[in-house]
Amino acid sequence: INRYMRNWKTYIISLLNRTDRRSNIVSTMDWLDYTFIDAVPGSDINVSKLIKAGVLNESFYDPAGAVNKNIIGCSLSHIKAWVKFKESGESIGLILEDDVVYTPSYNLEELQPDLDKLDWDVIYLGKHEKYITGLAETKMVSRALYGHGGWGAHAYLINQTSVDKLIAKYQPIKLAVDVFIDHMTDEWNIFTVNQSQFRQAGYDIKREAKPKLDSDTLLNIKHLTGMMVDEIVESIEVSNYSDHKDHIPNRGWIKLNIKK
Repeated sequence: INRYMRNWKTYIISLLNRTDRRSNIVSTMDWLDYTFIDAVPGSDINVSKLIKAGVLNESFYDPAGAVNKNIIGCSLSHIKAWVKFKESGESIGLILEDDVVYTPSYNLEELQPDLDKLDWDVIYLGKHEKYITGLAETKMVSRALYGHGGWGAHAYLINQTSVDKLIAKYQPIKLAVDVFIDHMTDEWNIFTVNQSQFRQAGYDIKREAKPKLDSDTLLNIKHLTGMMVDEIVESIEVSNYSDHKDHIPNRGWIKLNIKK
């Protein structure tokens, strides 16, 4: 299995100051052919500049009403990983966040024949939940359904065709990266393994044990009407947005207007 996964060029998103997580990756996943992507800290975010540059949308949409500088930094970090993979010319890229834990439940070597059969854009190798329901395609892989298995963009495969689509479609940023990928399940070929092979140590595993969470995207935030926001949010609207171009029936959005 380690030899097989070496065929995937791996990009691990990690803040420079999280030396603890980088050390853990080095000690536990040395069998991966990986490169660290220096994540964009939330403290470096200037929303006005990002909006003017067309990188960030003036309004942000989220099913749970969460947006803060750390979430935007996470989005920018994934874009950095996509660009790095595109420049590599490698056929398949594995994108990981630095708090992942490898939790194999079956031999991923069996996944190669499935990849050969599928016309795919993104394949999740893990989400927040251990088991992920979808529309079965092969023994191990299902077509992803919006929101099933919980959110999470901590472990997924992309290819040279899909990376162009990801970069072009995601900007200006108006959704968290995990919500965005799930949002595209209606238009793109997005699949998921049926059982998470990677999970987030600081969110999924510890959350089940109910201690304090350790998530770089959820740290240092204030709560406004129960929503995870910080000072960049000017106002909030709660609606299904049936007249909005991004509306999809039965997908409610919470609209968060960002201060310019």
